[in-house]
Amino acid sequence: DAHAIYAFVRTLKPVNYVPPKNAMPFPFNVRASLALWNNIFFTPGRFVADISRSGQWNRGAYLTLALGHCSSCHSPRNVFGAQRTSEEFTGGVYLDEIVDAVSSDKVIPLDERTVRNWSAPNLTPASNGLGAWSADDITSYLKTGHNVRAGALGPMSTVITNSTSKLSDADARSIAVYLTELQPAGQNLSGTIDENLLKAGEIVYTARCTDCHQPTGLGMPRTATADPSKTAPPLAGNAVLQAPDPASLINIILYGAHESTAGSASWPKMSGFELSVGLDDDQIAALCTYVRSSWGNRAPACSAAQVAKQH
Repeated sequence: DAHAIYAFVRTLKPVNYVPPKNAMPFPFNVRASLALWNNIFFTPGRFVADISRSGQWNRGAYLTLALGHCSSCHSPRNVFGAQRTSEEFTGGVYLDEIVDAVSSDKVIPLDERTVRNWSAPNLTPASNGLGAWSADDITSYLKTGHNVRAGALGPMSTVITNSTSKLSDADARSIAVYLTELQPAGQNLSGTIDENLLKAGEIVYTARCTDCHQPTGLGMPRTATADPSKTAPPLAGNAVLQAPDPASLINIILYGAHESTAGSASWPKMSGFELSVGLDDDQIAALCTYVRSSWGNRAPACSAAQVAKQH
């Protein structure tokens, strides 16, 4: 694989470019300080197969841990920016651009691309992760960007379009097998949720979301008789909704959601509530809290301050 990457890079046309001078403040502009970081947090080594596991599992582990480095986004980090290996794959937060919004089923490029938080969900088979997903569900998601439970959006949609959709069927299946056989795990996110906040969120959900996602949170499956514009994935057991940080959920509500490469089986576009409905930060926070805490979902409350950070 390393040789294949090198061979591809050698085919690129040469470009003359002088990188800007290091403008990071002290002590981050001292590159030698990385030696200390590496000494504490980096363990060099090659991938080693687990002989007690199948070849398919080991292939999936290699693709997930090495080439895919999925834990880089899907794991929390400590104050030094290192992954908390004890909570690997239980969900993380990262910065990326928000480049467009959806209003009245139309994708509208934003005038100014903004960098905001995105939350990556738990990839383990926990109830707040991929516990309800089968290996077939994961394989379909990696290859197409959607399945019966979810659709890819934001940065993950780009990952699928430019990367995982190019996997062979066998490799996509190997990743799915590896993920489904992880030990269920999660982060300690206990806390009480104010009943008034839940009631306020239920009012917004009932008025704005039940046409597609249903009062039960089970969504509207794609069937021969269903209105295509009203089909929607289930919110019950949804990993994105239950991510430790609600950033991605807030982005969906503010800016809408769409798959970057839509197909006949894609979920329909969802308009951003900020543009089409005009909900304020308190209402959006209440809505996020309600869907993160209903139908068996278990995730901490969302605050208006967290919503404000995503504007």
